Amino acid sequence: MWAGAVAAVMLLFATSGRAATAEDYFQAARRAHDSQDYADYVANLQKVLEAGTRHPVIYLSLAGGYAQLGNRPEALAWLDRYAALGIAAPIEDDADLQSLRSAPEFQAIRQRFRQNLRPTHHSKVGIQLTETRFIAEGVAFDPATGDFFVSSILQKKVVRVDRRGKIEDFIAGRKELGPVLGISVDARNHSLWVSTSTISEIAADTAPVASGIYQYDLRDGALLAGYAFADSAPHQLGDVVPGPDGRAFTSDSASGGSVYVTSSDGRLEEFTGSGLFRSPQGMCFSADGRTLFVADYVRGLFGIDVRSRQSFRLEPPPNTTLVGIDGLYAHAGALIATQNGVNPNRVLRIGLAPAGQDEFQRRISDVRVLESNHPRFHEITLGVVARNALYYVANGQFASYLQDPLAVLEPPVILELPL
Repeated sequence: MWAGAVAAVMLLFATSGRAATAEDYFQAARRAHDSQDYADYVANLQKVLEAGTRHPVIYLSLAGGYAQLGNRPEALAWLDRYAALGIAAPIEDDADLQSLRSAPEFQAIRQRFRQNLRPTHHSKVGIQLTETRFIAEGVAFDPATGDFFVSSILQKKVVRVDRRGKIEDFIAGRKELGPVLGISVDARNHSLWVSTSTISEIAADTAPVASGIYQYDLRDGALLAGYAFADSAPHQLGDVVPGPDGRAFTSDSASGGSVYVTSSDGRLEEFTGSGLFRSPQGMCFSADGRTLFVADYVRGLFGIDVRSRQSFRLEPPPNTTLVGIDGLYAHAGALIATQNGVNPNRVLRIGLAPAGQDEFQRRISDVRVLESNHPRFHEITLGVVARNALYYVANGQFASYLQDPLAVLEPPVILELPL
């Protein structure tokens, strides 16, 4: 099976010691695969589906399992379902699928994968930075001044780009900051929220910092507030968004996955209970501020009633997948998402059906691909909706850095996609 996909989905399926769940069935399937018991492998994968998980890796795994069992029609049917999602995988290199390679249907599916990889060109360069060792992650916008802000993982700073395109360090060399990830402007009090966490692969040159979120004055970068974890548990903070009531929310993909919120006593308080998420990433609020939408990298899209903290899952329509979403933004009654956990990377518009009697938008009406495999893409990350467009990092390149810390990296490109 495709090794990269397995590595990604293993984050979702971690044994928990509870009664049998999708996670347990997937672990059982992997053990069966290792022992070449393909009947048990397929049986457990089917139980994963019955438990409500629709990750594309399961489709690909079932195709391989059925191929190993000699059930060519069923194997091809699962490959067809995978192709219908609009994504692709290197199936010609999958040992489990070797028996299918001569089938005309297999070649037809490979052609569909090639079509799914066709690039689109709807975005243009909005901001071009110059530092090659930057590794951009987040983008923010100040509507009062027209300034953009871009965060750097490797340089551990935030730069400001003014209306004239002038680039200067805005927050740099701060003792509280390690790698800077999510950033977001709170226009009501003219401040910038920043999330930071130690990343072991790039932290060797400095002392580790406490994972936390910090608030800075947009005028001069003065530190206004800080909320850092004091416990010894690992935390990997990603996105940070200001809420309608003045609190700030941040997603934590470590420690089982959760969302935290700032509290009046200076702490980060767990906002969602354990077990809901595996790897929460991008977040945004509904227009009325009542719902916090959260993209889980491996489980899909969720909504949380801010008042009651009750959650609900937004199921994708047929032949769509919402796994692998990194950034999430509200726009004109819909959600805009940057999706870098599938091949190809894409930007999606997720239409939301009108709120029902409970006044929450709990249903997705449609999913539309706005951009796919653009020539400037090299691991898209986060962005911001501004001026009726999405400005987003086109070439984060963090994966390339992890593979080779001495790799030659491209200067960061922020693309502008009209909405």
